[in-house]
Amino acid sequence: MSEAHKGKYVSIETRRKISKKLKGRISHNWGRHLSEETKRKMSEAHKGKIFSEESKKKLSEAIKGHIGYFLNKHHSEEAKRKISESHKGEKNPNYGKPSPLRGKKLSIEHKNKLSESLKGKPGFWKGKKLSKETRKKLSESHKGLMIGNKHPNWKGGRMKNAGYILILKPKHPFSDKDGYIREHRIIIEKFIGRYLKPEEQCHHLNKIRNDNHPENLMAFINNIVHKKFHKDPQSVKSSEIIFDGRKLHCKSPNEEDSAEFPQQELPLK
Repeated sequence: MSEAHKGKYVSIETRRKISKKLKGRISHNWGRHLSEETKRKMSEAHKGKIFSEESKKKLSEAIKGHIGYFLNKHHSEEAKRKISESHKGEKNPNYGKPSPLRGKKLSIEHKNKLSESLKGKPGFWKGKKLSKETRKKLSESHKGLMIGNKHPNWKGGRMKNAGYILILKPKHPFSDKDGYIREHRIIIEKFIGRYLKPEEQCHHLNKIRNDNHPENLMAFINNIVHKKFHKDPQSVKSSEIIFDGRKLHCKSPNEEDSAEFPQQELPLK
């Protein structure tokens, strides 16, 4: 029969009649299991098919008000275990694939539709509490997945905070609890050949915090001298200045050059 009907087009009227005739009947496939070969053929036959907007609208209208088949039904613990095992690792059809929504932005109209459809409905997790065992399993499964370059917001170990550029240097003796240190301090350390002490303060001459060209930077022995420089630069003694970018006559490095400074580890003196 399948060969006889191949390539034949069924009119809308015929489809309507067939649909009306079959209403209320149990499908002849109910309770039957398809072989792996049949499943593969069906999968191949549907690959690359795209529904038209009209078809999508009809499908949407057809299922409106229908209660989901699995609503209020519960799987046995054995069934849950089998489902879990069948979707682990490479068995999962989405294994290794990026999320289809990653990088995509929903339109305002789409957001409004989603908002309207969820109005008055309680959240799926509302009132539900995860057991300690489940929490532990979730924690274990996520370990190491969101660290460094595995994090979706990873930007090469560079970030901005309060206008300053921070560089990831976990081995630096004065990095913060997250392993970051301000880039201008690392650049000055490259020139003076040692680590800056926590009490030693840096200064941006043009007051632009992310302009870390060496000739725009200065370093003082403490914050008192730094404040004194703000009030009267002439009152600061040369012995109170650790690094003075104004005295540099070399070509200013661009941002790419500056980014390379943090890659070098400096010995303590």
